[in-house]
Amino acid sequence: LFTSLLPFDHHTRWSWMRIHPERLMLAESFRNAGYRTAAFTGGGYVASTYGFDQGFERYEDHDEMLEGGPEGIARSALSWARW
Repeated sequence: LFTSLLPFDHHTRWSWMRIHPERLMLAESFRNAGYRTAAFTGGGYVASTYGFDQGFERYEDHDEMLEGGPEGIARSALSWARW
C-alpha cells in the first residue's frame, strides 16, 4: 500500500528487510504535491525500522503493549492534526 507494489515486487518480504530508499513511497508523492504527511503507528511491520517512514513529515512508532493501548497513538495523531 505504501509503495503501490506487492512485497515480491518491492523485495521486502522478510522482517529483517527494509524498503529500498529509491522506491517512491505514497507519502513522498503526497508531500511533493504540497500535502502535509504524518503517520502514527502501533509498530509491527510498518515501523520506521523497515523504511515506512520515508516521505513522511512526521512518523511516530508506538508500542500499544508498552503504552497500555491505542490512546497514546490517538492523542499524538489528534495533536498533530490540530496543529
